[in-house]
Amino acid sequence: MPQFKPYWWISLISWAFAILSFATWYHTSISFPTILRIQLARIKMCFT
Repeated sequence: MPQFKPYWWISLISWAFAILSFATWYHTSISFPTILRIQLARIKMCFT
């Protein structure tokens, strides 16, 4: 039976959390301007 290493699990969980948070931040930073641009274009179309 292999020895249980809590530090390995803690590092794995922290790495997974960092990658997940970076992925969500990257996705929002990429998709948010496009959504904003679409909304602005829609507002311009409505008012002109």
